Amino acid sequence: MNKPSLEELKNVFGSKTYIRGFNYYKNGHVCLGVIKDDRLWGKVYGTGSAPYKVQVDVSDKIYSRCSCPVGVMCKHGVALLLTWINCKEDFLDIDLFKSNLRDKRKDELLNMILSVVVDDPFKITLFTSSKIETEKVIDLDAIKKRINNTNLDYYDSNPVYKIVSELEPVKNLAQNLKPEDAVYVYIILINKCLELYLEIQDVYDLEDLIEECVEDCCNSLNLFGGEKPIYLKEIIDLVLLEDYGFDVENMLFAMAAKNNIQIIVEELQAEIKQLEGAESQNQYKRGKLINIIYHLYRYLGLKEEAVIAISRMELKNKDDYLRLGTALISAKRYEEASKYIKEGVMLEDVDFRLDELFFNTLNQLAVDKWNDINLDLLKTVAVRLLNTVNGLDKNYTSIKEVFKKMNKYDELMNIIKKDCLDNNKVLILLYDGYLDDAIKYARSSTTINPDTLIKTAKFAKDNQKIEDAIYLTIKTTKNPWINVDDTLIELIELTVETTSEEKLKDMMDYVEKVEVAKILALKLLNRDEKYTYELLLKILNHLEKEEIKNYAKKLSKEHTINLSKKWIQQRVNRSHVHYNDAIIILTMLKQLMEENEFKNYYYYFARKNQGKKKLINKIRFLDPEIV
Repeated sequence: MNKPSLEELKNVFGSKTYIRGFNYYKNGHVCLGVIKDDRLWGKVYGTGSAPYKVQVDVSDKIYSRCSCPVGVMCKHGVALLLTWINCKEDFLDIDLFKSNLRDKRKDELLNMILSVVVDDPFKITLFTSSKIETEKVIDLDAIKKRINNTNLDYYDSNPVYKIVSELEPVKNLAQNLKPEDAVYVYIILINKCLELYLEIQDVYDLEDLIEECVEDCCNSLNLFGGEKPIYLKEIIDLVLLEDYGFDVENMLFAMAAKNNIQIIVEELQAEIKQLEGAESQNQYKRGKLINIIYHLYRYLGLKEEAVIAISRMELKNKDDYLRLGTALISAKRYEEASKYIKEGVMLEDVDFRLDELFFNTLNQLAVDKWNDINLDLLKTVAVRLLNTVNGLDKNYTSIKEVFKKMNKYDELMNIIKKDCLDNNKVLILLYDGYLDDAIKYARSSTTINPDTLIKTAKFAKDNQKIEDAIYLTIKTTKNPWINVDDTLIELIELTVETTSEEKLKDMMDYVEKVEVAKILALKLLNRDEKYTYELLLKILNHLEKEEIKNYAKKLSKEHTINLSKKWIQQRVNRSHVHYNDAIIILTMLKQLMEENEFKNYYYYFARKNQGKKKLINKIRFLDPEIV
């Protein structure tokens, strides 16, 4: 758990609350602190005789709840956090406590429980079971009604906290019910929480409640030990409803056992039949349930049954072929997998995962097992895959290996040059050592990525193709999306040192990115500082006072004075907030210029800006006799 900074606490709680909490911490109001994972619990005294109960979550953003009238983000939360930050050793660590308990002997544990009960006899209820009495009086319909009556109150200042505070006690109640009743309550709770989840934007605490309900429900389902599944249809409905990463499907895995898996799978298959239709949402849900069937079998160690189950599913789309192909590969049935994957890639729509699997599977087989693979199909899938964003590196290696086994590598290079996107084409040509071809396409392309241009230019430089390297570098600097790195700086330096004045002027005139222009300006100092001066005038609006001062150390006196004058006027014209920066450079000019020269400039500057009263008042100290 990362400790927040004091500045972060001030920002989150506000200065007033932070100061009050700091005083509580300093005066020892925190009487108990407990820590588990990313949560703190504690008791903090206020003005009353009994301490308030405080809980603080720091896993993502800081959020505190308290039993005080304020309720959330109060001074008691600040006090607890400050105590943890400064006196972490005073907090009781629940995980450490659990670890210590495991090391205790049975008689030691009994004595510990007895001492707790003797100290507070009412706590005997914590260690005795009252399930029989509970079962007699529990009203599940009343619990369901209470859960479903929890709704958003948009006039409430903190609706999430209100909802959680209403539903959390119901969750805690479920922990004392018999397992089948507990599962029933958890299902209703999860369903209600998911309904509210769609309506609320700030759902941090609600997410925690859903995850806890899913975990507790799984624990209750584990108690059945392979008996007939309960509430199976309701859990499947939740799985279909939830798509937010709460792992509701874990409830199916919790109830699954070898003696009931067939019942679960039959129910899932019946649900899959209900989802028949062309709607994309139904197709997604269908795929989700088929995946669950496959992984349920594997979870129980029934790997062969998992493959059989997938094989029996009707193949409707590329997802189905991908799923079946992956399952067969996991069973090392490569020839069979290749057959289905080939069928899948021939469907009209596109799935790059299946395309990638197509070539990977072929490489697992001997060529004589390729079942009459058509060369045109290979070319089509290869180009499609190589034109993806991630179409290079391992994908190209796999594709290249297949074409080499067929003695068709030259044909592969031809289709790459003819059909691949310029960017991917150039990268592949560089990768395979076709530098001249890569340079040709890089020079002529209007769509190539600037990073690829720089990479090609670097290859050209390293292979003594200096003119090409310079051409590509100049072309790259005209792109506003270029990334500045050491390679670009190296190439700019090469260009400045070796290219003609005409090309240099072209580079200066069309450089787009300010950061690149600043690097170019520095490198131009080694060639001719008049170029640096011209380029700095072009990007004057983007220069800060420290940069002007740094350039003053490198430029001649004349260029420094002229550049500074233009920069000062540009700054004071922009806004009064820049007056102080302008005065700093004015002061520098006073030191650089002859006395009479500065007085003339100063007089001219004051007259030109006489309407800017704040500025005139600020610069009086430079020459009070004139103003």
